[in-house]
Amino acid sequence: MKNTMPDAIRSRRQVLQTGMKIVTATALAHLIGSLGANEAASATERSPRFGKNGASTRLRQPDENGLRLPAGFQSRVIAISGEPVAGMSYRWHRYPDGGACFSTDDGGWIYTSNCEAGGWWRGGAGALRFSNTGRLDNAYPILSRTTRNCAGGPTPWGTWLSAEEMKSGKVWECDINGTKNGTLCGGLGTFRHEACAVDPESMQIYMTEDERDGHLYRFTPTHFRSGGIPRLDRGTLEAAQVDPTTQKVRWLNVPEPNPHVIATLGGTPVRYQVPEATRFSGGEGIAYFDRTVVFVTKSDHKVHMLNIDSNTIKTIYQPNNGKRALGPAFDSMTISPIGQILLAEDSGPVRIRMMTQMLKVPVPIIEVAGHKGSEATGLAFSPDMSRLYFSSQRGWRNGQPGLGITYEVKGPFRDL
Repeated sequence: MKNTMPDAIRSRRQVLQTGMKIVTATALAHLIGSLGANEAASATERSPRFGKNGASTRLRQPDENGLRLPAGFQSRVIAISGEPVAGMSYRWHRYPDGGACFSTDDGGWIYTSNCEAGGWWRGGAGALRFSNTGRLDNAYPILSRTTRNCAGGPTPWGTWLSAEEMKSGKVWECDINGTKNGTLCGGLGTFRHEACAVDPESMQIYMTEDERDGHLYRFTPTHFRSGGIPRLDRGTLEAAQVDPTTQKVRWLNVPEPNPHVIATLGGTPVRYQVPEATRFSGGEGIAYFDRTVVFVTKSDHKVHMLNIDSNTIKTIYQPNNGKRALGPAFDSMTISPIGQILLAEDSGPVRIRMMTQMLKVPVPIIEVAGHKGSEATGLAFSPDMSRLYFSSQRGWRNGQPGLGITYEVKGPFRDL
């Protein structure tokens, strides 16, 4: 079926935080063109300390919230897991993970956030609603009775995809206003899901898998609802096979996207159904921007880019020429509306790094001091790019690891 995109969807996609804004500028293309993997790896000590408008990326001493930020930036705590949000009845969920921002009709925005709590039906997702001035007005659940909701991604039609990271993991489509519980997306398969990115032109969904021998997947919808919105319970699931010489991708059909994952019930896990597909070691964050899809693999510390039009995948960053695992392992990520790639480290300091055309090596722009054993999750820009939201998933309080703290950082991100 030929896909048609209504004007309402086309307009909405222009304000989604993950870079679903189709721009005429070629910021990311310039970045990729100037970043061979070898050049990036060898440039660690030469990377500039200043952004395009002279803004310094040097981190200051920790502020009152324990965040180290560049000059001109400020932070606030917007939610603490297990506690009521801003005096409201909703208690912020434990272990906040993947997140996204969506614009609202009144000029405000909604930030969605997953709950990566283990145990049956202890996961889910919540949301925070902000006014057009950035005032926090409401907090509420948008998904419940699910498990280990790790990452996911926003859709061009204004819903949140929440993905479960476990062998029997599925993806749930969530109403960001919380008027109903999430809907199962059966067409997206059953496996250890990580993150999702939607191509707003084709409505195809790209997904990573958090396994050392996982794949990059693509879901193509075959049925659509009114308004050109795809149904996510029907379609074709494929895995990428990358030619090591030409970097061209061949998409291989997954015979049974939803196998029984319990051994006694039979069934072959999805990643073993296509043994000739390329293995990506520890697939994590993924984001769409201007006809490209960027994703990271934490086990080998790489950042990859899929060019949708040329159907090729190349590595755009790997430390030390890939000779050994030297440098940060990346997890959560996002792309700003102007093409800046933000990457959160999976281990070590709770730190967020940025890659741009000038900052060719991922340079730290935010660090949370003293949160040993935690990680930065849920990176998402407000629609106007004035604010970045993220969480320290096990944010420390009173010298002890906690259940999570969610922050807002405000500042001139466009200048970095």
